[in-house]
Amino acid sequence: SWETLLSLPEGECDKYAHCGANSVCRVTPAPICTCLEGFVPKYSRKWKDMYWSDGCVRITPLSCSKDGFKKHSGVVLPDTSTSWHNMTMNLQECEALCRKNCSCTAYSNLDVRGGGSGCILWFHDLIDMRQGGQDLYIRLPMSELGDESNKKKLVGMIVGSILFFMSMMFGLVLCLWRKKLEEP
Repeated sequence: SWETLLSLPEGECDKYAHCGANSVCRVTPAPICTCLEGFVPKYSRKWKDMYWSDGCVRITPLSCSKDGFKKHSGVVLPDTSTSWHNMTMNLQECEALCRKNCSCTAYSNLDVRGGGSGCILWFHDLIDMRQGGQDLYIRLPMSELGDESNKKKLVGMIVGSILFFMSMMFGLVLCLWRKKLEEP
């Protein structure tokens, strides 16, 4: 027969879905529950009172074709009851498959050993996430991706400006060259 020698209280993050949907339970720093980027507490008053089980909801609804993915590092992957997996796909194929399915809310490597392999996709709210060691890519509207989409816009503006300036310079040189040829 078994005899209990020592009993320790379980951590708050060991309770299933302690922080509710679309949030992460962290041992430190306080507060232990935080909404994922792009999400806010479903009931902010309850959240302030440290009642987190209602979780978080999206700030901006998804639009499917205009969505991107935000990498969240250092998490224990969410509950897999609403997920699908494939052992032979790589991470790029996994992203492409998730991007094609508007119901797909997140993706990750199925196995992180040896640089990662396989694919796992989630199709609803992300539940029971904790601090850990894996990367999870969460679908967000482009407006919520902030820095990544702004960097692309900035690069586009810089490249466009350089091309415009070079075109103007080329036109000016061409005009001066023609004018010089026309002089007797």
